Amino acid sequence: MIDAVMHALTNVGDSAITLPIGAVVLVWLAIWGDRRNALLWLAALFLCAGVTAALKIYFKACPAPGIDLDSPSGHTSMSLYVYGGVTLVTAVQYRQWPRQTVLALGALLVLAIAASRAVLEFHTITEVIVGFVIGIAALALFWLFYRHHRPVAMPAWPLWVVALVPIVFLSGHSLSAEGLLGRIARFLHAIVGFCV
Repeated sequence: MIDAVMHALTNVGDSAITLPIGAVVLVWLAIWGDRRNALLWLAALFLCAGVTAALKIYFKACPAPGIDLDSPSGHTSMSLYVYGGVTLVTAVQYRQWPRQTVLALGALLVLAIAASRAVLEFHTITEVIVGFVIGIAALALFWLFYRHHRPVAMPAWPLWVVALVPIVFLSGHSLSAEGLLGRIARFLHAIVGFCV
């Protein structure tokens, strides 16, 4: 039972789901917000994915013995950014207890996805923590601007309804770039030898 729950949680954090939800948020911000918010969301999404991929490439080519860091958790970084972003843009639409409930549920989902990666031994705790740091940095970048320039009234329920579509229809599918990133790491290391 616990194993099934952990696999379900880890599936929700896969890029096959987080990237489509990220696209839904982008469209939602462009329609209900403004282009600056949408572009900032997209830039921070690329930053989150890009830094995660770059660190995966680096540590695959340059292992760091003793710190259990081979591949930072992309499930954790992308889940924190995407689900954390959806949580924040929803929470600011409410006051008092609904806001606190939304924030608590969003945080619980992100933490559960991150924990599932370690419990199922797809990543070490260190790799999950690094993914967490990447995701929180990208989300902070988005939030620092968004909180001062958010539209006053945007309905959040359409965002959640549409965001459920990838979860329902893509759960269990995987979009993994680990093999490609490993080949890139070996190629760059052979050509440049960039370990420090």
